[in-house]
Amino acid sequence: MTFPNVAGEFPLASVASRPRLATDVPGAVDYTGQSRAQLYKDMRTGLLPAYKNGARTILFYDDLDRYMHALPRAKFKPVGDDNHTDSADAHGARSR
Repeated sequence: MTFPNVAGEFPLASVASRPRLATDVPGAVDYTGQSRAQLYKDMRTGLLPAYKNGARTILFYDDLDRYMHALPRAKFKPVGDDNHTDSADAHGARSR
């Protein structure tokens, strides 16, 4: 049996399924842009909750979102700062 398509309604086949709840470490690297090593370091220190399913490490997207939002905000020097030094000193080189 086929139902008529009513204007403004989508056919059932186009209804999106529930997105994934969790991912593995390679998926978390893609999702967050953090390195694998950094994610494992933060898992070991407890900053990023992780779960095990056998040998597989599972990370929930909600935990990844909280982890990323908890990162410290970057601080930059104001634009037009007249107290700057030459470019070698600005990059950490010592003048002689």
